[in-house]
Amino acid sequence: PCQTWSVYKGFNAINWLSSITCTDPNNCYACGEVGRVIKTNDAGITWTEYTAAFNYNLRKIYFWDKNTGFSGGEHGALLRTIDGGNNWTMVKTNLTGTIVCIQFFSDDTGYVVTSNGDIAKTTDGGRSWNILAYGNLGYFQGYNKIIFRDSKVLFALAGQSVYKFSLP
Repeated sequence: PCQTWSVYKGFNAINWLSSITCTDPNNCYACGEVGRVIKTNDAGITWTEYTAAFNYNLRKIYFWDKNTGFSGGEHGALLRTIDGGNNWTMVKTNLTGTIVCIQFFSDDTGYVVTSNGDIAKTTDGGRSWNILAYGNLGYFQGYNKIIFRDSKVLFALAGQSVYKFSLP
């Protein structure tokens, strides 16, 4: 027989969720509108809600390990946690687009990419960011999916095209 999806409906807010990630079979995190982050530590049976003290919509969540994570969204907004999502702090990126990709390759080195193709890099675990490249897509034709093939090559999808970017 075919299995069906189970749904958790115990949230207080009705904001949309847009990204989810898991660090292990029990610990998962999701983010969404108006700075909303949710977390489970029992494999999705129950979820705890956290609301950041800002109104930006979050579009991507990424955890390096069970404690260290980032959530990015509109206007270059980037949140960082070092305690498993219990507390979040805003990190300045100097980006203006919507962060749709977050990827780390070590405890210190990571990247964020916006929907218009701006790329920023950190070498201090996400405490500060330097812009490496500015994108070439306008606001209405943004990248809708970006992945790192490895630590040097990114692929992005926009419309009917595949884009490739090689980091220095």
